[in-house]
Amino acid sequence: LSLHDALPIYFAGALQAEEKALDIAQERYGPLHPSLVPILNDLVSLHRYLAQYAKAEGEGEWGLALVDKNLGPQDLSAADSRNQLAAIYNDLGRFEEAGIMGEKALSILGENPAAGPLAQAGTLGLLGRIEINRHDGARARSFLEKALAQLGKNPGIDPELTLHLLDSLSQACLLEGLIPRAESALREALAVAEKNFPSNDAQVADAMENLADFYRSQKQEDKAGPLFGSALKIDRPFVRTYAGYPALPYMKRLARAYEGAGDSKNAEDLWQRALKTDMETFGLPHPQVALDLLGLAQVEAALGKMNPAREKARQSAEILGSLFQEGHPLLEQARSLWQKLSKNN
Repeated sequence: LSLHDALPIYFAGALQAEEKALDIAQERYGPLHPSLVPILNDLVSLHRYLAQYAKAEGEGEWGLALVDKNLGPQDLSAADSRNQLAAIYNDLGRFEEAGIMGEKALSILGENPAAGPLAQAGTLGLLGRIEINRHDGARARSFLEKALAQLGKNPGIDPELTLHLLDSLSQACLLEGLIPRAESALREALAVAEKNFPSNDAQVADAMENLADFYRSQKQEDKAGPLFGSALKIDRPFVRTYAGYPALPYMKRLARAYEGAGDSKNAEDLWQRALKTDMETFGLPHPQVALDLLGLAQVEAALGKMNPAREKARQSAEILGSLFQEGHPLLEQARSLWQKLSKNN
């Protein structure tokens, strides 16, 4: 099967449409015209999502070169293109390149009066996540607090971005050992979710699970348990409502909630369903498949199924090793679990 044949129709159709649009634009205007940039940006997003990083990087570099040539390196479009490349480098574990590219984007935004707080907050948030991956909690926290300050100038402008920033801020604080500040960020995220989304929205469940995960990591099961229980009540209807690929995020949320509540059997069933769906969607190798294998390995280990758990952790590490360079956080996570399960053999 070709790539297009192997993907669900909405991915295949999107790729075919964008590739056709790019061919038409090149024939009409040539390969150096700025009209190609929006098409290239769409292709970057699609290929990055499909973990086809070489294609995404090539298209991103092409788009950036066209923006710099036709609109100038200080145009807002140049910041967008640099952010796209920074995100790709971050995915690949090329964190130094990602940081340089993201800071250049931030500089462009800072010098352009037309750049709004949302664009700056998004770039600052990306830089924060890059620094988390580099294990520099203090620098990550600085970027993330600046991002939240930008959004604070326009309350309610993008509550979903606010939630992501607060979750990242908690991770940065944990790297520094700032436990109360990490808890405060997650409690604030839950308050933002409850204020801006319906009480049965998946965003509320996510915020509950993030805070519950924190309490669990701090051995505060008395606080974690009720949050996992509340998240379960929100998550269950979504899995019954959606099927196949659209159900994936809800299956994973529910699996995480079941696991946190100590129901490894139901978590195992959901991870198996998520793995099957991701493999049908993306095939091998893909980071989502590797993460599903890792989630399934963890619940199988909790159920005492050590041999299959160890094999899935190995497969996860193998997939991530084929995609990312040494030292990548996801690769380290998978190898750590594999080694832990191997020692228990």
